[in-house]
Amino acid sequence: MYLWYLGIESMSFFVNVTSKLHEIFINLKNNLVFMNWYALVKI
Repeated sequence: MYLWYLGIESMSFFVNVTSKLHEIFINLKNNLVFMNWYALVKI
């Protein structure tokens, strides 16, 4: 029972970390696109 609970806990932790990384990745991608667009406009 306790091991099963630990499994659930680590699973939710893993999911949280993955969604956070995904969020960060999307933000980075958006920033890169924005910076490229800004550089193009400045040229």
